[in-house]
Amino acid sequence: MAGIRATVGIVAETVREVRTLRRLRKTFRSRLGLAAHPTIDEVVSAVSGHRGLPIRILHLPLKYPLTGGLLQGPGELILVVDKDSPSILQNFVIAHELAHAFLGHDPETAGHDLQDELLASLAPALNPKVARMMLARTYFDGAEPAHPHGQGAPEREAETLGRVIISMITNTGGDSATSASSALRHRGTGV
Repeated sequence: MAGIRATVGIVAETVREVRTLRRLRKTFRSRLGLAAHPTIDEVVSAVSGHRGLPIRILHLPLKYPLTGGLLQGPGELILVVDKDSPSILQNFVIAHELAHAFLGHDPETAGHDLQDELLASLAPALNPKVARMMLARTYFDGAEPAHPHGQGAPEREAETLGRVIISMITNTGGDSATSASSALRHRGTGV
């Protein structure tokens, strides 16, 4: 009998999570004026308009384990993605970083710092300390000791909204069998 109660509890929790994600998707779409299945470029444009800053996406070679990050430069947001990552991972990174931008996460209060490798990729001739002084920085992959599982509220929020963004985007290129939205519909994220 305990097994049945546990299973019912898991199902109820899953239903609540699905409803929460649907509400979040609806809120995100309505605030940005997005169609039900926008392209990633339409989401970038909408988040850019929401923030009042242009968003530039740079595909650069990054050193493992860095897959991407978000920088706030003077008058623009710069989203950096590892150019050598598979396209499906690049889409996840872009969605995750767009979520941070949409949610207005402040790197100074979140306590995260941009890794030197990302700055070195952007400006290899600059000393990372000098580059950090020139840019506000944001990097949300670090563990926050206040949370027992290593993720603070900004990171969890961006992970959740990033999942929502990926679930709704329409991929305009590539094989649909390997697209992020296809993976979520048919196989889950694989993690």
